[in-house]
Amino acid sequence: MCVVAVEELLPQLAGLRIERVETSPEALRITAVTRDDISRACSGCGQMSQWTHSRYVRRVADEAVGGHPLVIDLSVRRLYCENPDCPKVTFVEQVDGLTERYQRRTPALRRVVEAVAVALAGSAGARLLTVLHHVLSGATVLNCLMRIALPDRPVPPVAGIDEFALLKGHRYATIIIDADTGERIEVLPDRRAATITTWLREHPGVHTVCRDGSGGFAQATRAADPTIVQVMDRWHLWHGLAEAAWKEVTAHGSCWGKFGPPLREGKRAASTRERWRQIHELLDAGVSLLECARRLGLTLNTVKRYARHSEPDRLVRTPTYRPGLVDPYRDHLRKRRLAGACPETTALAGHLRSFADLLTPDGGNAEALTGWIAQAHAADLPFLHSFANGLERDRAAVDAAVTLPHHNGRTEGVNNKIKLALTPNSGR
Repeated sequence: MCVVAVEELLPQLAGLRIERVETSPEALRITAVTRDDISRACSGCGQMSQWTHSRYVRRVADEAVGGHPLVIDLSVRRLYCENPDCPKVTFVEQVDGLTERYQRRTPALRRVVEAVAVALAGSAGARLLTVLHHVLSGATVLNCLMRIALPDRPVPPVAGIDEFALLKGHRYATIIIDADTGERIEVLPDRRAATITTWLREHPGVHTVCRDGSGGFAQATRAADPTIVQVMDRWHLWHGLAEAAWKEVTAHGSCWGKFGPPLREGKRAASTRERWRQIHELLDAGVSLLECARRLGLTLNTVKRYARHSEPDRLVRTPTYRPGLVDPYRDHLRKRRLAGACPETTALAGHLRSFADLLTPDGGNAEALTGWIAQAHAADLPFLHSFANGLERDRAAVDAAVTLPHHNGRTEGVNNKIKLALTPNSGR
């Protein structure tokens, strides 16, 4: 391959003296030398110099040519710095577009590796680079990824915040994004309130924070700036109500059992009824919940669960059924037996429908929510009472959720992508 053809194909070698070009099945190797009559800038002070101290050969990998890896053996000068005030006595010259300090890859190849690392990281990125005729280990690709300087991102006026597990049950981190655009802004090393408070104080441009029901996020935001508007995510509101509704339906399984096969009987059902009787006898006698738990040897949460129910049969589950021939007609049969089977469950359905209407943001929803909470407390539905109490404890954020258009959906989407990336073999 002639020198002229090499310089035309590889413009980054322009200005060098090419001494030899060798081709082999493994690689294309070019031997080149920098010119002695060109001045280079000192890496310490920037002053130009061409006073040669010595030479040595650098081996630099470049982008593949014709399906072959390209290796450049480049003889470079070590130059004296002619500035007497510079702390550096000598420095190594750098060739624009070809060499960088402490790097064994050209800037062009570095950009290719970084692009692959950003997209795939680790072992998946190493496998793709092999197809591009560059053999790197997964650890090297990760190191390249970690060396990439993070871009300066503007502080989002509306921030979405959520946590994700680095090691489930042990290590967690926090993701912060622009809730309007979905752009990732920051990843904090943990989920502690102090860490989040510090970040918010260092980024005073945030005026709205979208979050889930986490008390830690709420506390951290208030500590950073009480004027920041907190918006509870509407999906989490609906999810919390769905869980409360499921508990209510389960508790009223005995009502539906009156129209079908009898409830399960046996030692467990008898034990449940006896425990309900003991707890309610103590409560009727004026004994506190904590004292009931101490006397009966039960946990406080167990005593609370039994205390919520006015009838012991609500704690006895109805039997489950296997799929059968009647399944296509089950909805019709349920409608036929709805004549007052369970007034509480019928009321619960009404509360669910009215709350669903509040999940479409509107300026008047805050006042309507006050009425909904009052109706929920008036109903004989203890699990719905607990849900309503949670709304009142975080009322400002809930009001913002049902009146403002902001939500945390984009944060959850980013979080899912992170979880997929952290899952082993997810890139295969």
